[in-house]
Amino acid sequence: MRASKNLLAASIFAGQSLAAKMSACFSESFSFPTILGTELHSITASLVKGYKGFVAFGRPEAALIEPGGVDFCNVTVSYKHPTHEDLVSVHVWLPTAKYNERLVDLGGGGWAAGEVGAEVMTGLASQGYAVASTDGGYDHNHFGTADPWLMKSPGNLDYPLIVNFAHRSLHELAVISKHIVAEGYGAKAKFAYWHGCSTGGRQGMAIANKYPDDFDGILASCPGVDYPALVLSLYWPQFVMNQRKVYPHACEFEFLAQAVTKACDGLDGVIDGVVSRLDLCHFDLQTLAGKVIECNGKPLQVSQDTLEVYKAILKGPVDPQGNELVGGATPGANLVGFLGIANTVCDEDNNCARGRPFTIATDWIRLMLKKDPQFDPAKLTHEEYARMFRDVRQEWGHLFGSNEPDLGRFRMLGKKMLAWHAMNDQVIPLSHMRGHFDKVRAADELRGITTSDYYRYFEVPGASHCGAADGVAYPMHALEALRSWVEEGIAPEELSTVVLGSEGNRAGTPICDYPKVANWENGSFTCRESGGQPDNSSKRQKDEL
Repeated sequence: MRASKNLLAASIFAGQSLAAKMSACFSESFSFPTILGTELHSITASLVKGYKGFVAFGRPEAALIEPGGVDFCNVTVSYKHPTHEDLVSVHVWLPTAKYNERLVDLGGGGWAAGEVGAEVMTGLASQGYAVASTDGGYDHNHFGTADPWLMKSPGNLDYPLIVNFAHRSLHELAVISKHIVAEGYGAKAKFAYWHGCSTGGRQGMAIANKYPDDFDGILASCPGVDYPALVLSLYWPQFVMNQRKVYPHACEFEFLAQAVTKACDGLDGVIDGVVSRLDLCHFDLQTLAGKVIECNGKPLQVSQDTLEVYKAILKGPVDPQGNELVGGATPGANLVGFLGIANTVCDEDNNCARGRPFTIATDWIRLMLKKDPQFDPAKLTHEEYARMFRDVRQEWGHLFGSNEPDLGRFRMLGKKMLAWHAMNDQVIPLSHMRGHFDKVRAADELRGITTSDYYRYFEVPGASHCGAADGVAYPMHALEALRSWVEEGIAPEELSTVVLGSEGNRAGTPICDYPKVANWENGSFTCRESGGQPDNSSKRQKDEL
C-alpha cells in the first residue's frame, strides 16, 4: 500500500535538483496560460520563509508541517472572465527545497472554493508538494452568510460566481497551476492530484465527472455528494424541531449520541469509544425515556418529545406521507456544537425556545431556491420542504455534477479516485456517501466493470467531519496511498491511520475497503464482508490498543 522507498528517494532527490534550478521568484518569471474566455489581470510572486500556516478548522494535517515551517515561492495569478465582473485569484506555492515533482490542487470548505494558507496547504507544501488553490472570485466569511457575494439584489443571484464555485474555477486552477509549476521548475510536474474534504470532496467528484483529464488521482474526503439535496437536508433537524415545537438542549443530544455509542461500542470486538459496526447496531432508544442527566450543573429529564425528535433526525428527511427523501444522520454522531446541525438556543435554566440552523442550509433555502434574502425557512410547511428536494435537484443538480454514477470517461483515462468518509460526520451523513458509492458499483456491474479497479471508498469509525478527536484514528496519509496506486499500481486494500493525541500521534487500526469492515479476530484485526459477527471472546479494552 505504501510507495516504495526507492520511488520516494528518487523523487525527492530529483525534486531537490529541480528546486535548486527554480526560476527567480519574480513576477516576470511567470506567464498566464491560454484559457478560452479568460483575461489576465496580474501576476505577483514573492518568497516566503518559515511559513507555518494558520488554523482554519483545526485539521489534523497540521501535524505534517515541519517545525521550522516551509519556504516557498508564492505565485498569485489573478484573472477575469470578461463581462462577468469577477476577479479570480489562484495561489500556487512552489517549495524551494525538497520538491517532490508532484502538484496537489486543494479544494475548499462550506461556501469557499478553496482554502489558501491553512493547515492542509501548508502541511503538503512542507512535505515537498507544489500546492495550489483558488478563491473562485469571491471572499466568503465562514462565520457569516453568502448574501454579500451570492446575491446581487433580491431575486438576482450572481450566476457567474456560482458557476465558479460549482466547477469552472476548479478546471482553471488545474490549468494555471500546472503551467506555473512548469515555468517555476523548468519541467512539468510528473503527477497532479486533487485533495479536498467536504466541499473539496464534492469538488473532486465534480472534476471526475466534468474534467476527468485534469488530475491523475483524486482524493475526496467526506464529500458532499448529491450536493444541492444534501445541503437542503442539513435543515431537517431544525425543520423537525419547528414542526414539533420541541427544542432539546445540547446536553440531551450529546447524551443520546453517547448512549448509542456505549451500547454499540465493542461490536467489532474492541471497546474503544467508537461505533464501527453500524450493521450490528440496533439500540432501542426508547429505553432512555425519562432518564435524568446533569446539564450545566442542573438535573434535566430526557423527555419522550426529545426522543421522537432524535428518532426523526436519524431517519432523515421524509415527505408528508413518510417516504424517504435522503438519508438521515448517523447514530452516535454529535449533532450539536461546532458544525452541528441540531443546535438550539437555551437560557441558563436549560430552557430552549428555538433552534440555531446551520447557515449554509438556510442560505440555500433563502438564496438559491427562494431567491429572497428575507425568507424565513422556519415558516416552511412539510409539503413545501419536501417539494424543495425535487426543485433543488432540477435547478442545480447538473451544475454541481457530484452525484453522477457513471464515471466512464474518468475510468477509461486510467485515473484513480480514493474516497473516505467519517462515520461520525456531524455535517454530511455517512448514508449519503454510502448510497452514492453503491449506485456507482451497481452502474458498473451492469457494464461488467469492477469499480475497485479505479475507485475505492473507505469508512473511518469515530472520525468527525474532516477531522477526528484525540484518541480516534485518522487517515492522515491517504494521499500517499493514492500516490502508490497511481504511480505504482498498488491498489489500497486498507488505509493506514494515526491515532491523534496530545502526546503525539501513533499508528492506529487500518481502515477497510468498503463494504468490508474490521473485526477483532484471533488476536488481530481482519477486514471482511459486513454482516458477520466478530470474535468477542477476547474483546480488547481501549487501554490495550
